[in-house]
Amino acid sequence: MDYKDFFGIKKHDKTDVFLNRLSSLDEEYYFHIASCILGAIPTPFNKQSLNGSILSFFANEGNKRNAILSINDDERKILQFVSLMEEANLQQIEAFCNDMNHYVLVLGIENLCDRLLLFKTADGYVVNPLLEDDIMALKGDVRKGTGTKRPYVDSNVLRAVLNMLINGSVPQREANLHRFYKSGRIQAVFPQFEGKKAIRMFELIRKVIMESDAIQLNGSHVSLDRYTCRHLFILPTIDVCLSAMRVWYGPELEKALAKTLPVLIEFPMEEKRFTGIVSATLGDSAPEGFVQDLEALGLLNESNAGASHGISLNEAIMEPPLKRSALTIDSDLMVSYYGIPDEYDILYLFADVQKCDNLIVYAITKSSFSRALGFETSRDEIEKYLNDPKTNVVLEQWERAASRVKVYDGIVLKCTEEVSFLVHKLFGVSRNVIAELGDGVFLMKRSTEEQWRRVLSKALDLEDLPSPICENTHDGSLNSNVFRWHGIKAERRPTTECTAKEAPSWDDVRKELIDDANAKGCMTEELGNLIDAKRIVSTSQIGKAFKYEKLPTAGGFDFNAKLALIKKAIGRKANSNPIPLKLELLEDEVLAVPLEIQGSGSKAFLKAAVLPEGTVRTIPIGTIYQVTLMRTY
Repeated sequence: MDYKDFFGIKKHDKTDVFLNRLSSLDEEYYFHIASCILGAIPTPFNKQSLNGSILSFFANEGNKRNAILSINDDERKILQFVSLMEEANLQQIEAFCNDMNHYVLVLGIENLCDRLLLFKTADGYVVNPLLEDDIMALKGDVRKGTGTKRPYVDSNVLRAVLNMLINGSVPQREANLHRFYKSGRIQAVFPQFEGKKAIRMFELIRKVIMESDAIQLNGSHVSLDRYTCRHLFILPTIDVCLSAMRVWYGPELEKALAKTLPVLIEFPMEEKRFTGIVSATLGDSAPEGFVQDLEALGLLNESNAGASHGISLNEAIMEPPLKRSALTIDSDLMVSYYGIPDEYDILYLFADVQKCDNLIVYAITKSSFSRALGFETSRDEIEKYLNDPKTNVVLEQWERAASRVKVYDGIVLKCTEEVSFLVHKLFGVSRNVIAELGDGVFLMKRSTEEQWRRVLSKALDLEDLPSPICENTHDGSLNSNVFRWHGIKAERRPTTECTAKEAPSWDDVRKELIDDANAKGCMTEELGNLIDAKRIVSTSQIGKAFKYEKLPTAGGFDFNAKLALIKKAIGRKANSNPIPLKLELLEDEVLAVPLEIQGSGSKAFLKAAVLPEGTVRTIPIGTIYQVTLMRTY
């Protein structure tokens, strides 16, 4: 399955997207591209007709194959990165390709655009949708050495943390948490997580649970929203991790990670490089420590400073979850199982977690059973869940002992006779009545306050009911926003491999094109340059009647023409990328990116970065014999 399915990225019809991208090109640039792809173009031309011809060119399997064969290793990395990002700007590409010279990278991107492998947009670059699958299937060695699989946060971890919060293991006051951490309880429950990382994982998940309103603390009493809990339990790992990032670092980092994490599926990289990409996506510096938090959650494999592959996405999260095996119940009421339970599982409500490893172990105690009764879980429901006769006698005794005293956590609702009638008749309200204390006085369930308030408000045509007198209500900041990211749902897409016979090299294609041009008697310097620049990939683009673009040239003593050509290469717009120039100097020939013109006339100087090193030189105009504007290498 495509990686875009993993992250819930919306797909569009590739043909329509391609045609829309073509139509958005500047008219002059469009004619420049079309004349190279189609060879001969009648004027005046019909753009819609030309779009169809260009689409047919890329629909041809031979042309598509040759276009893919023309991609070298550096171009493959750029194209696959842009495809994984869905859309990437120059700053993000530079952060990813930080081993490439800036000017060489810019020149390479412009070349990919000229070949219609990339499209330039208002915000960055996107891959030609017709070639996207072939580009992503290109064989490379980027995935080697991705590291070992790490334990990661799943619904069992969420249940275990939630269980520790509701069973009284965790102090309510932040100031007392350090004692809990030192007690070793976290390491005992999560032995698969390492030391301080286990503590950090617990902090991150605890914050997500608290902010999602799954539980609310009112003094020493804990109230539980089981509906919210079920939603938490069905979240994939990627969603839980992104929610944790949102709570600790804000929504902007959450969005940036949702966009950049797919890159780690195909490209393991140094932590510094990954942080640079996230920073470029954020438009600001990435916060310190977020990578370590992702490692603590198990989303990333650990960094290894001595290894070239660096961090990578933990592939274990892409594997389908193990279906839970049958429960094992010991005589001392220890319950254990393997795998992942469904979202309706209630074991965490009436038992205390002992260990959450490959084998998850819970202990049923008198206090945990009493706690479950407080969470409105009946003995019948527990017995049906356990389905073990030897537990029934014990649970019956515990229920009989607990039934001698009943403590309700509720809200008193006082209303008029007319409203009392509605409370009795509206099922959404009446089922939440704990007891009727008197005429028009009801004790309502606190845990379902939001639901019965909404039903009663609607029936009374009120926007909301008044808040309880002298009571502070909890105001959660996440609510439903915590559930909005879709996670990885399938295994990694396999790469395709071809034998040498099935997939010839670009050298074979280049030789075929030159032989065809010589046979047709139309081999010229301009055509040779286009073949070397990989702008010509098919024999259908070669013909005597075709008009091949001649690169703009100025030379001799016409200094003003040379200066005009250089200024055109630099560009007038502030955000435009300069076009490389071929400079024929008195002593040698260089390829350079123009940066600035100083002076005027014959006394002017050109400040340029010489490729591929990027060395900045100041060159007198008088020493430049000829200037050629290079649209491509």
